[in-house]
Amino acid sequence: GIFHRLRFSFLQSWNTRERGRTRKKKDMETGKRGEKPHVALLAFPFGSHATPLLTLGRHLAGLAGDVKFSFFTTAASLKPISSLVSACSGNPNMVFCTIPDGLPEDFAFSPERPQEGIEHFLRSAPHDLRRALAGMQPPLSCVLADAVLVFAQDLADEAGVPLISFWTSAASSLITHINTDRLREKFGVVQ
Repeated sequence: GIFHRLRFSFLQSWNTRERGRTRKKKDMETGKRGEKPHVALLAFPFGSHATPLLTLGRHLAGLAGDVKFSFFTTAASLKPISSLVSACSGNPNMVFCTIPDGLPEDFAFSPERPQEGIEHFLRSAPHDLRRALAGMQPPLSCVLADAVLVFAQDLADEAGVPLISFWTSAASSLITHINTDRLREKFGVVQ
């Protein structure tokens, strides 16, 4: 299911990042062509995922005044964190970029199908983010993405920059995802 794919992608991106670390270190420090470094923060726009990533981005932007930070999420996910967005407004190196949520116009969330909105987003987001990232100025130096966004490694690879996967949930949640197969073997799967 979706969580198995997320867990696999997280572990795969971790290993890929380690292999490409040395080659990309210089680009991250100076920017790809000597321009100001630019970090794209890619938020998963459901639940409370955007809050810890934006909090991290806000702190990084405050510490690294010579780095541009672009925070990508949907307009709907910015509303619940508007006070945090406002707190970032005084920092000129932090910008907000909205992408479509991928939902059809007649879409209505249903308690019987809670994953449906997420699935729509995950189908459309790679294309929407790819298009948004292509025109970024200065060019990207790094992608810092919610680990749930399994396609972020592809986006970073296409841009020729490193990916940092950020786990926004508690450590216990990460351990559960990493051990999903072991838990299924021991306790079975409920259909």
